[in-house]
Amino acid sequence: MADSAASVDAAPPQPEGVWARLAERLNPAFEQPTLRPGIIARHLTTARGRAYYICKNPAAGTYLRLAPDEYFLLGLMDGTHQVKDLVLAYFLEYRRFAFQRVAHLVTELRRHRFLTEEPVDVWGELRRYFVQRSLGYRVDHLISSFRYREFPLHGIDPVIAALYRRGGWLFFTPPLVVLWALLAVVGVVVFVWQLTGGGRDPLHIGGSYALGVFALLALYLGTVSIHELGHALATKHFGREVPRGGMMLYYGMPAFFMDTTDIWMEPRRARLIVSAAGMWAVWGLGGLAMLGLLIDAHGPLAQLLFQLAFVAFINNSLNLLPLLELDGYFLLVDWLELPLLRARALAFVRQDLWRKLRQREPFDREERIFAIFGLLALVYSALAVAAALYFWSHKLAHLVRDALTSESAGLRGLVAVVLVAFGVPFAFGLGVKLYQLVGAARGGVGWLRHQREEARARLRYDARALVGALRFLGRLTFAEREALVSALTLERYRAGDYVVRQGTRGRKFYLVRDGQAEVVQAGGPDGPHELARLRRGDTFGELALLYDQPRSASVRALTRLEVLALDGPTFATLIAPRLREHGFTRERLEARSELGRMSLFRYCTSSELDPILDRLRAEEYASGAAIVRQGESGDRFYLLRRGRVGVYVATAAGEQPLGALGPGEYFGEMALLHERPRSATVRALVPTAVWSLSKADFQALIDQFHLREALSDEVARRAELQRRATGQPAG
Repeated sequence: MADSAASVDAAPPQPEGVWARLAERLNPAFEQPTLRPGIIARHLTTARGRAYYICKNPAAGTYLRLAPDEYFLLGLMDGTHQVKDLVLAYFLEYRRFAFQRVAHLVTELRRHRFLTEEPVDVWGELRRYFVQRSLGYRVDHLISSFRYREFPLHGIDPVIAALYRRGGWLFFTPPLVVLWALLAVVGVVVFVWQLTGGGRDPLHIGGSYALGVFALLALYLGTVSIHELGHALATKHFGREVPRGGMMLYYGMPAFFMDTTDIWMEPRRARLIVSAAGMWAVWGLGGLAMLGLLIDAHGPLAQLLFQLAFVAFINNSLNLLPLLELDGYFLLVDWLELPLLRARALAFVRQDLWRKLRQREPFDREERIFAIFGLLALVYSALAVAAALYFWSHKLAHLVRDALTSESAGLRGLVAVVLVAFGVPFAFGLGVKLYQLVGAARGGVGWLRHQREEARARLRYDARALVGALRFLGRLTFAEREALVSALTLERYRAGDYVVRQGTRGRKFYLVRDGQAEVVQAGGPDGPHELARLRRGDTFGELALLYDQPRSASVRALTRLEVLALDGPTFATLIAPRLREHGFTRERLEARSELGRMSLFRYCTSSELDPILDRLRAEEYASGAAIVRQGESGDRFYLLRRGRVGVYVATAAGEQPLGALGPGEYFGEMALLHERPRSATVRALVPTAVWSLSKADFQALIDQFHLREALSDEVARRAELQRRATGQPAG
């Protein structure tokens, strides 16, 4: 027994030589991720009951959403476990090979600063250093600051907490919630009455258009402050932090903001309330303004109260529109639980909507939402641009003329200050950009050509490396490989875009250059489900091209995605013959897909599955047939493809059942690991199909995934189960 354990747990030989040691240090399998101290996690569920975790690094102010199996690994990231150890632990818990999934999790944790090792982008930092010294960058930065720039105040959480304790909490009590809602409803009714029949114009004060506009801007700033304070107080109501706030410029307009990201740590109901709290606070304020107007309709503040109600009920309510990423959008995203709704909806409208309409294909729930939202967002964007052009071309000129003819020197000075503060930087930036464009037109053609040639050279270099790594293209001649590289075209996709759609005809073969994508298949009882994830070097689309059949699944970009695409005729000439020579028949590709769907291999890439598939032997057994027998020597490992098997152990009282296994499960590893006879009989309960691996191939498999220790623990678990079933003493 001791010898057997020693053979299982033997330490791997140490690498010899500097290059071998360097390769080991760079191997992600031997990385030892260490979680930062103080990480906070919250267990939550979606409306459909699916569990997930939101993790927070308070020191960095970063958040990350993790699936339960990913969260399971966090407890092991203490600096003593290598990535391969995490793969072992994952296998023990979930019975799946998941090296790529674990490695990706480590990368994401590092990027969001959850690990003690800081993410470092040396080349990116050098590039930014030199670019920031150029005049063009400074002008671009100035224009970007005009479009959006924050002036944050950090450490404001104690102030917000004090405001909440000293009265803010009252606004979340049921009586005041009802009263505030009644105020808003009554205020809207009175406001509409005054707007339509009261003879009041919200854009004028004392007959002055300029004064009216400036008053509206001042009231707008005040209501935005209250709006953001409503978000902040609602966040404190749920016990979360508001670490920073302040002022920002948004397309030249001043505004205020509060960082309420911490509410992600709360369930959906809390997030919905925080998103709505800002609008709710200002609506009630508008109701108070209208009550004040009713009390003193001709007082000196009547017009200002009307303008305040105008801002509260018109401008504030625009936040309800979900077509821009404002409060209404986040309410809709949380309600529907559809992340990246805007990006995915616009991608659907660009790519698939018109095709589905032409072919009269049915729409599922998500596609209906994407179609409606995407079309409305496009229409709204066009109307918003038209309205902005109208305002700046008509109303601004009217404002300037009105101010210049005003008798008030203060008003004329205020208009001049605004024009200088915003107009001069914008005009300067625009002039510099025009100068750069003229310079590029004069002498920049060569530079542009150089940039294109450099990008083309990088693409060819990358394509050669990726094509050279494909096993089935190993016999291509140099001329054939260069012809293939020349035929590849680069395609880019945004997150949410579909590269291919299930059910469509295959026209291209794809090779992932950069980014991540998911393979999604529709038609299951629970809706679309993920089959696999694709990363750099993975291929897809070959099966549909080889056999001229519809796509069996969709491929959707999870991040910004770059793929190298090859058209059908070139694929048929250069790749299809090599695939067939390499044994990539329809049956082979379908078998790889079947292997990838097994829980044991769910997170393996195609490059990891192919060598496993090469070693598998297909076997079938009739109902009642014994696949392995207790007492026989073990020489094969089995993966259950179809059917069902029972596990039995012989005792003094006869054969006792230990349990049953279904498709995707495995058996036969105990005898192989411990070099001893089979400890149980496995019999087909119905007609059953399996894959089997020889002893040598099984050893290579567990060494490839660093799973020797994990399977040894599984052996011990099953041996204990057998001991209890047979009544044998421990020891």
